[in-house]
Amino acid sequence: MKTNNYLHLLLFPVLLFVGNVMGQSQWTLSNTGVTPGFRASNFITASPSVIYTPGNIYSSVQQPAPGFCKTTDNGNSWTALTVTGLQNHNLQYIAGVAAGSKMFVSAAQSTSDFAVYSSSNGTSWSLSNTGLPAKFRTGGFMAVSPSEIYAVGKMMESSPSDARIYKTVNGGSGWTQVTTSGLPQDHDYFYGPATVAGGKMLLAFFAYTNSAVNYIYSSTDGTNWIPSHAGLPADFSAYDFIVDGSTGAVYVLGDRSNVAALYKSNDGGSSWSVLTTTGMENHSSRYVSGTKSGNLFFINAINSTGNSAIYKSTGLAGLDEAAGAMELTLFPNPATDRLTVQTQFSGPKSITVVDIQGKILLAKQEPGGKTYFDIAIDGIPSGTYLLQVKTKGNVYTRKFVKQ
Repeated sequence: MKTNNYLHLLLFPVLLFVGNVMGQSQWTLSNTGVTPGFRASNFITASPSVIYTPGNIYSSVQQPAPGFCKTTDNGNSWTALTVTGLQNHNLQYIAGVAAGSKMFVSAAQSTSDFAVYSSSNGTSWSLSNTGLPAKFRTGGFMAVSPSEIYAVGKMMESSPSDARIYKTVNGGSGWTQVTTSGLPQDHDYFYGPATVAGGKMLLAFFAYTNSAVNYIYSSTDGTNWIPSHAGLPADFSAYDFIVDGSTGAVYVLGDRSNVAALYKSNDGGSSWSVLTTTGMENHSSRYVSGTKSGNLFFINAINSTGNSAIYKSTGLAGLDEAAGAMELTLFPNPATDRLTVQTQFSGPKSITVVDIQGKILLAKQEPGGKTYFDIAIDGIPSGTYLLQVKTKGNVYTRKFVKQ
């Protein structure tokens, strides 16, 4: 369909370049010296070149065993570590974080008890568990400062079996439970990976019996939480976050029904866009964990047989770096009663308008053959919203203002 270029100029259209790939990044193996079968639960970045990876060693002939790997040369080579102090919880290493000069890791034992340990050198560990119940499984940490750290997870017993958050304000010497609002409290939920980015805390949760309930929430105080998953598909399961301190971008990685997936947010988690990767095709079932160290990104990925490998990249592309871009135009923006959406994709698509808490306010389906359509927005209050265009396999998100 022809469009009126003069009209576009008058209405000040806003362009967003998206498409089959919202951004691309090239990855290479960084697995030299990693123990065969090792899967990194987390990366703990001690310095730009020194990274620790608590995880577990998987084998077809025996139960998984916990393990540690370390690199001191930006991932060019890794060595297996012998650690002390964790003997009482030597079934599984679950999550880890760096906070100032200390590192923290959560670990499990065969009786399904759990504990948090701390270390200043990565090899000698001591309990840092005062105030944490033995049945509390920490699935992620949020280090706000060297002294203020949050542990998010779930009570792993029949009653109560609820998701919880604990907090320390003294560097792990003691923990207290946090009373929260806005987060789901169902006993089926588990608070999992978490991070801190630009003064905002982010955590993901998932439901054991409902794979379509996997969401991300954000908070500025650790107590009051709001949804922060606009642009993420309902079938996406988050396994870890990567924070780029130099740009403020946040990445969340995981899978969609056993297909590895990576998303990026430039606004602290308010909205997300999909990224694609090249180079990790041999391990494309799930991205398990990741970090940024110096100018390098690291991801641990697995394939359909459960084999795992560590990869690294010098950068993750942004929206304006996408190849084969599709133009998505919203005008006018700000708008009063009607918003016009124009794309270069002519296939079927669904359109939703959500508020910044992720609540869907409008939804419509567009059949194939149209690249240009209007949405009536006169029934929603004034404010800032996100418009999502969902095509086959992709979700594209753009902010607009209703006056």
